[in-house]
Amino acid sequence: MRRSGNRSTGSGVALLLVALAVWLPASARAEGVSAQVVRVVDGDTMELAGSNGQQRVRLVGIDCPERGQPFGRRARDGARDLAAGRRVTVESVGTDQYGRVLARLVLPDGRTVNHELVRLGLAWWYRPYRAEPVLGMLETEARWARRGLWSEPNPEPPWVFRRRMRERR
Repeated sequence: MRRSGNRSTGSGVALLLVALAVWLPASARAEGVSAQVVRVVDGDTMELAGSNGQQRVRLVGIDCPERGQPFGRRARDGARDLAAGRRVTVESVGTDQYGRVLARLVLPDGRTVNHELVRLGLAWWYRPYRAEPVLGMLETEARWARRGLWSEPNPEPPWVFRRRMRERR
């Protein structure tokens, strides 16, 4: 079978599944609490203010490039563009070892910040947790389209970058 050089051809079913998962209406999602994004610390960490005060939230299932890595600033700026100052629905799935809430942040239009960052090529699907297979599909689509960090020939995952930085100390 001859493959076309046109990258727009591919699995329409996979893209349909991605579209459905990304655009599910808020009513079809898990219940969450409303909060205001008051600060974007980096691409995958934000501070939110809600009825329980201010809390640091780590976006579950993704890992954005670190400061000092290509696309680190762009990931932070992309997260700011999506969420800064907005009221979001926080779908918490627990806490991490640092006491941060692990959550999906749903925007008023129903898009999920976690999904959007991966779709834009500003975050990796963080495979160790295998949460949300849709993130894997979004990452594959972004890689295929060479969006964001996938435009680089060999992007270094943030967990590898952090390990390398620790070993240098």
